[in-house]
Order: sequence, then structure tokens, then C-alpha cells
Amino acid sequence: MAASRSDNVQWSLSQVELEYYRYENNLLMAQESPEDSLDELRRSFDVFFSRIRIVKSGDAYSSIHDEPQIAEALNSVSTYLESAARLMDGDDQTLVAALPTLLSNARALHAQLRAISLRGIMVSAARSDQQREDISHTLLRLAAGTLFLIFALTALLLWLIHLTRLNARREQQLKRSSQQTEAIVATSLDAVIVANRCGQIIEFNGAAEQIFGYARAEAIGQPMQELIIPDDLRARHKGAMERYLRTGEKRFLGAGRIRLRAKRKSGAVFPVEVSVSSVLAGKDEIFVSYIRDITKSLEHEEALQRARDDALVGERAKTQFLAVMSHEMRTPLNGLLGTLELMDDTALTPQQRKYLDTMRVSGRLLLHHVNDVLQISRSDSGTETLSEAPFDIDTTVAEIVESQRALAHRNGNIIRTERIGALPRAVSGDERKLRQILLNLVGNAVKFTTDGTITIEIERVGQIRGAAMIEFRVIDSGIGIAEADLARIFDDFVTLDTTYGRRAEGTGLGLGIARRYAEAMGGEIGVESEEGEGCAFWLRVPLTEVTKATTTEPAQEPVPRVAAKPLDILIVEDNEINRFVLRELLHKMGHRVDEAHNGRDGVDKAASRHYDVIFMDVSMPQMDGFEATHAIRSGNGPSHATRIVAVTAHALPTEVALFEAAGMNDWVIKPVSRQKLQALFGAPPTATARKATGAAPRTLDHDALQELRDSLPAGSFAKLLRGFMEETDAAIAALPDRVSASETPEAVSLIHQTAGACGTFGAERLRKALSGIETRCKAGETVEIDGKLTPIWNETREALRPLL
Repeated sequence: MAASRSDNVQWSLSQVELEYYRYENNLLMAQESPEDSLDELRRSFDVFFSRIRIVKSGDAYSSIHDEPQIAEALNSVSTYLESAARLMDGDDQTLVAALPTLLSNARALHAQLRAISLRGIMVSAARSDQQREDISHTLLRLAAGTLFLIFALTALLLWLIHLTRLNARREQQLKRSSQQTEAIVATSLDAVIVANRCGQIIEFNGAAEQIFGYARAEAIGQPMQELIIPDDLRARHKGAMERYLRTGEKRFLGAGRIRLRAKRKSGAVFPVEVSVSSVLAGKDEIFVSYIRDITKSLEHEEALQRARDDALVGERAKTQFLAVMSHEMRTPLNGLLGTLELMDDTALTPQQRKYLDTMRVSGRLLLHHVNDVLQISRSDSGTETLSEAPFDIDTTVAEIVESQRALAHRNGNIIRTERIGALPRAVSGDERKLRQILLNLVGNAVKFTTDGTITIEIERVGQIRGAAMIEFRVIDSGIGIAEADLARIFDDFVTLDTTYGRRAEGTGLGLGIARRYAEAMGGEIGVESEEGEGCAFWLRVPLTEVTKATTTEPAQEPVPRVAAKPLDILIVEDNEINRFVLRELLHKMGHRVDEAHNGRDGVDKAASRHYDVIFMDVSMPQMDGFEATHAIRSGNGPSHATRIVAVTAHALPTEVALFEAAGMNDWVIKPVSRQKLQALFGAPPTATARKATGAAPRTLDHDALQELRDSLPAGSFAKLLRGFMEETDAAIAALPDRVSASETPEAVSLIHQTAGACGTFGAERLRKALSGIETRCKAGETVEIDGKLTPIWNETREALRPLL
């Protein structure tokens, strides 16, 4: 029916154009012979008019009305036909007169009628095709649905067959599983006891027979609490079961492994490990208990506990041994280095001074190794604490670079620093620990690199808990580290191979201390390297950013703690060498010194007379420094309020607190030197101390000159100054252009002597220049002088001349 209707529409549309041609032909014929053709013209017009009206208003043609082109054409044709209809219905004379106009207007409609016919046929044909396609899709869907139903029914049938077979297999599996479970329970090394809700045993495996001593036949049907539970626990067990059955409250049930006690058939009570669970067997609840005899396990645990306690005792003994040994080793080192310092002020030949310098370097190296071992002991004992103080990152790194520059140049290396991105300049943290870590990393890079480059990179890599995470990278082009050694490079006492052993000496503790410090500061440390390709050590530490004003505020001048005048001093020290060194240093500073050989002797002498200062050794036999200090403070002797200075091999923050608690006022770390004593007494800092402050050297130190003038008899100062100027003139003129410790040892000795004289007469700038040359020479460098000292000496001499 749809096809028939569509075909009828298409035929009618084609007839529209045919009726138009008939109408047009009749218009031509009516113009030629109006008398014979007007009736035929009116009939053809009526047919054409009715055909257009049918197309425009008929329901069968509604599908083409939505086409803009057809709708516009129909409107134009309808307008023409309505105007022509009035002429067709009028008299013949009017119609004949209008024939040329009607023909002209009719011919103008030809294209639109053609469009109605063709476009309408196309739309109708497309609609017919769509209808046929819809019917085809419907049939296809119907077929697919039918096939799906057939497939689903087939699959359902196959699934039912599969379920039937699966149920059969599961039945076999359950049977085998039941048999396996029975076998497992029977052969289990743990006792398996199954009881019902009434507490009666319904299963008792072989292991239970061995552990408890009952045969299975004896145990089945018996109440479990009467059979295996000790007498003192039965009431508790019974109450727990009644509470569970009444309220469902679980305590031991499903709580995992619990240690209890059980009873054997013989009545012996032994420790067991029990795990209890409940299982539904149909509608009945049963309780399954897994019981293990742990008598031997507890014996092993007790043995391990004893071994652990012994190990802890040994560890504490090791820590105590290291602390004692560090003190005992530092005591002779104190005497050694202090005596060397005293010898430095005596008349020595150049060869003797060379030997003295060698002994001093070796003694300091040994002291460094002792300090490393002691530091490891401190860190492992948990006594290491962090300090928090503002400092400047750039200044810290620059000082580290400067301290390593001479050795780097000696190995032909270039050392440089690179800032990456925006960095805080002023931060707060433990600058001492950070400095030691970086100094260790840079020192290693310098030692294991030859004719290469060492770069220190600094970068901010994030934020953590309000602090800036700063990463320091020390990158060198040295010998590198094998991949197999990277995992242990931060272990204690590790020196990787003979190559490292030949190139650098050491205890192998530096990187271990660096790792401990990094972790203590809340950071981390690592390394990336390939053998022969250099190393890249990195350190990440959180540092709190502070304002610059915090770090640049000028420090207050320290108030002298003791007046700069001769003092009555008591040395309480059991070591004769230490007493000698300290006594000589104090004598040279103009003080009066008494000695006490132990703590008891010190207490007696403090009770007999007044002393201005008491130097108290901390570790002594019979009575140590703490006891002696307490005895002096608690007595009423003349020195009970005297300032007491602790003399110790190390001073941790916790130990400083002990010093203060004992009544000590100050402390000084061995080896004791003149600089430390001057700082302790508040004396004016020497040139070496001024150098440590970073202040630029002046040409003359007028304070030192005035102090020298005041300490000499009248008239002696000018004579000595004139002699100094003459000797320095001769020394500067005698120095060669190039000096080194190996090639020109006499020149290096002359530089040392001249630098000492410059220090005495306040020639600060020249002294610093000479000391710098001497330091570089002792480091193995060959230094080019080439007249560089002459301008400095000329300036110094002109400044001294008015004092003559």
C-alpha cells in the first residue's frame, strides 16, 4: 500500500507538468483562433488548476511540502492560477485581450513547475526507499532476535548439562577434601581438638594424643575442661563459655594465637599456644582448637633474650670503652701537642723546626682519627643533639672552598661553586654539622681527583614542614666508584680498595659520620657514580629561611670573664705531662700556678687558700672532677666560690649540663692551647684569632704595638723595633722568587721566622701574607713570590717609621 501510494504521488507530480504543457498549448491556439479554442482553454486550465490544488493541499503530498524549493514554486504557481482564474471565469472578450499576458506569465512558471515535478518525484522516491529500508531492518532485527533466542536456549541447555557434570565433580571433590582434611588433622603436628557447644570432645587427633597423653577413644565424649584445662583455669573457662552461649561475646574465640597453660594426663601443666574458632556444621555450632606445645620455643626465646641482653651489655661496654679510650688517647695527645707548642717558642734550628712541624701534623692527624671514632660512638649512643642558629649558606660554602683550595691546586684541580635558581641566603639550622658534611664531601672530591674539576651546586628542591629543602651536590671528575661499592660507601670503616688506600689515608669513618649527621638533621645523603667517570654526592637537608637581619646583626663584644692581670691558679690534674703543659702556658701568660695531683689533693688545697681560677680535670682516680667540684662548692673554704674550669677531652651538650650541675663555670677541651686560654681569660685576640673572624687585616695592629711598648723597659721598644725593621729588610731581600718546602726549606724557615716577628710587632698585613705562603708551602705547593711582598713591606715600614 505504501508503494502504491508513493507511485500514485509520483505519477500525479509528473502529470502536473503534462497538464501545464496542454494549458500552454491551448493558450497558443486561443491566440490564433479564439472562437474555436476558448472552451478547450478553459477546460485545460481547470484541469491544471485542480492538479495544482491537489498537490498543494492533498495529504498524500504532505511529505514534499517541507521542501523549501517545492513550497516556493507551489506558492508562485498558485498565485498565477488564482489571478488567471478570474479571467477564465470572465467574458470572452476580456479573456482574449489577456491571452498574451497569460501566455507570458505561464511560460515564466515553466522552471518552477519543472522543479515541483522533479524535486517532488525525488523526495517521494527517497521516502519510498526509506520505507523499504525500514522494513528490511525490521525483518533483519526479527531474524537476529530469533537467532539469539535459539542461541540462548541452546546455551541454557549446555549450561544445565555443565552444572550437572560440575555438581558431580564437586561431590567427588568434597569427598576427597573430607578425606584430605581427615588426613591433615590426623597427621598435624599441632593438637586439633573439636568440641560441641556443651564442651564435649568430638574429635581428638594423633598429635593431641601425643601432647596430652590420652588415647582418642578416651577423649571422645569427655568434657574438654575436665580433660586438658588446669584446675586453676577451669572456672575462668567455664564462665567464658557460658557468657558466649548467653550473649555471643567473644574474647578468645577468633582472637588469633593466645598463650595459655594446659594439663597433660599425668597432671603436668605446660605452656601452649592456642587458636580457637567456631564453625557451623549444619545447624550445629562446633569449636575447633589448634594447640601447640611451646615449651621448647619458650626455652629458645629465653636463650635469645639472654643473648640479646649479653649483646646489649657488650654494646654498652664497647661504647664505654670508646669513651674511656678517647679520653685516655687524648690525654697523651694533649701533652704531645701542648709540648710541641711550647717548643715552638724556643730557639730551634731549621731542621729541628721541620721535625717539629712534622710531629705537629702527625699529632693533629691522630687527634682527628680519635675524634672520628668518638663521634661515631656519640651518634650511636643517641647523645648527639642538634643546634639551631642562623647562618649564611654562601659564606659557609665559600669558607669550605677556601679551606680546600690549596690542596685542590696542588692536585691540579679547579674548584668552583654554582647557585641554581632562587636560594635563601640566610637560614637557620645546625651549621656545624652541615659544614662537617660538606667539608668531608669536598675533601674526598679533592683527594680523589687529579687535573680535574670539582663543582659544588646548591639548589632549592622543595619545601617540607615550613622549611626549605636545600640540596648540595659535590660533583667531581675523579676516579669514581664501582657500582658494586655504591651500596656500602656510607658504612663505617670502609675504604674501598687498594687504589683508594694508596691515594688517601683515613679511618673510613667520614662518610659514616656524614650519613648520621644528615639523618639527624632530617635530611638524606646519597651518591651517583661510575668507575672512572667521577662522582656526584648529594645532600638534602631542611633549613628554615630567616631574614637577613637575623644573621647580620653585629655580635656584642664578649665581656672579659677574668681581668687581664696575674692570677693565682690551681691546676687539678692527675697526668704529669698535662700539668706541665698547662703550667708552662699559664706561666708564660704571667700567672702564678699551684698543682694538685688528684681530686682529693685539689679539694684540700682549695680549702687551704684562695685561688682566682681552678682548672679541674674531669676524669681522675680516687675523686673525679665532679666530686671534687661538689666538695669545694659545698665547703666553706676560701675557694668555695672560685671560678672552676673543667678540662675535658670532649664536651657534649649533655656533658656541659653535667659540668654546670656540678658547679663548674666554664670548660676547655684538650689539647689546651694558648689561644684557648686567651679566649678563656678574655685576653685580646692574637693575629690567628683575628684571622678566624674573617676581618680584613690592617697594615699595623696598634693595640699589639702598644701592649709591647708597655711591657718593655723604657728605651727598649725603639731599639727592638729598629732591629726588627733591619732584619725584615734583609729577609725580604733574601727571599727567592719561588719557594717550596722541598726545594728551598731555608727560605720557608726564614718566612716562618719573619712572620713570627711581624706578629710580635703588629705588622698584621705582612704577617698574614707570609703565613699564607708558609701554609701553601707546607701543603706541598711551589709559591711564586716574585716581589709580591715588597710593596706590603714598604707600606708597613712607612707606617712603623714614626714610632722610632
